[in-house]
Amino acid sequence: MDLIKTSEAQGLNPETERVALGLAHLPWELLHDGAGFLLQRQNISVLPVRSVQQRQTQIIGVQNRPLRLLFMATSPEDPRVQPLGFEQEEANILQATKDQPLALIVEESGSVAELANLVKSYPEDYFDVFHLTGHGIIYTQQGYGSLLPKGATLADNTPCFITEDEVGNMQLTTVNDLAKGFRGRWPRVTFLSGCHTGQVPNKGTVPSMAQALVKRGQV
Repeated sequence: MDLIKTSEAQGLNPETERVALGLAHLPWELLHDGAGFLLQRQNISVLPVRSVQQRQTQIIGVQNRPLRLLFMATSPEDPRVQPLGFEQEEANILQATKDQPLALIVEESGSVAELANLVKSYPEDYFDVFHLTGHGIIYTQQGYGSLLPKGATLADNTPCFITEDEVGNMQLTTVNDLAKGFRGRWPRVTFLSGCHTGQVPNKGTVPSMAQALVKRGQV
């Protein structure tokens, strides 16, 4: 739901509006009290409903086939980046779906360039889900300028995914970079497993990586 455009948000006083819009990006579907997800409670008094923009696309009928999932984990060999146990995450996916038909394709390079080549090698609309796991950051020159190659520049407050280049070196990947890697072949679901991918930088003036990726998939 885009709270900035709702009449409820527009009618708030300035202080309340600032707080409300600052929380707008939070994934309320994942709210958990330590015992269970709040949306699973039977006595919940308010049920938030997320507004989804309807696109002029043909309704996809039920298909009797396995779910096609593309999984890519990124963990460059760099002392400045904490290694990820992505093999365990892949194993968790397989364990959780062991009783469900699943066609899992793994891009092992962690490179967006190689991801683009893999996506290109399959028919259009082949994949149902892209699952990307890695480290995410909100780039600032002061905090992460040393991670950029010499001569490269990036605007402050840009959400980035830490990926790998063709030889395994660290590379900062923006939403535009990911969109190019997808080659316009947007799946039904894109799952970003990384820190800060849902965070709105700079007090809400810049969309989160997840928000920006959704918008790119709608154009």
